[in-house]
Amino acid sequence: MSLDTMPHTIKGEEILQAKLLEVSRELELAKQRLRQTELLAALGAAAAKICHEISNPLNVISTSVQLLERWTPADEISGERLRLIGRDVRNEVSRLESLIRDLREFSRPQKLDLKPVTLKQTIDEMRLWYKGEL
Repeated sequence: MSLDTMPHTIKGEEILQAKLLEVSRELELAKQRLRQTELLAALGAAAAKICHEISNPLNVISTSVQLLERWTPADEISGERLRLIGRDVRNEVSRLESLIRDLREFSRPQKLDLKPVTLKQTIDEMRLWYKGEL
C-alpha cells in the first residue's frame, strides 16, 4: 500500500465504523421498541381476559339481585332491608362494570394517527401546552 492511498483508506474505514455503530444503535432501539410492544400486547391480552372473567359473574349477580328485589314483599321490614342491600350490590356491580369497560378500552389496539411534523411545530405546541393554552 502506498502512502498516497493510506489516509483515504483509513478515512473510509472510520466512516464505515461510524455507520456500523449507527446501524447497531438503531437495531438496539428497534429491539427495545419490539420488546415494549410485545409487553403492551401481553398486558392488553391479560386485561381482556380479566374483563371476560369478571364480566360473566357480575351479570349473574346483577340478574339475581334484580330477581330478589322483585320477589321480596315491599310491606315487610326485612323486605325493605333486602331491597337496600340489593340496591347497594347493584351499585357496586355498576362500578365494576365501569372498570371493565375501561380495561376493555385499554386492551383494544389503538390506531395511531402518525404524520410528519417539523421540530419547530413540535416545540411551538409544547410551549403552548406548557403555558396551558393547548
